[in-house]
Amino acid sequence: MNEDKLIIASLKKKAHNFSELRVDNQGRIYFDGELFDESNPKHNKIAVSRERYRRIETGEETRKMQEASKKAKKGTVEIITDINTDNRSQKTTIIF
Repeated sequence: MNEDKLIIASLKKKAHNFSELRVDNQGRIYFDGELFDESNPKHNKIAVSRERYRRIETGEETRKMQEASKKAKKGTVEIITDINTDNRSQKTTIIF
């Protein structure tokens, strides 16, 4: 059984890029078969948000969008997600 949830492969390998990115079912991330490690100098310019993967798996935003669409009137703007932290800002809005 394949343990990979997502595989992204590049058609060209450049010296400074990775040719393959894999995410397994446990959320571990591999670049060219090597486990992502923030302390590894090869990965120092890469930022990974594992929180984002969890939200996609659970469908949290999709559920909020469906619930908002049932209550919203035409032309209204609904805020689905509003996250503000020191290193991240994200806002998801929908116009119905």
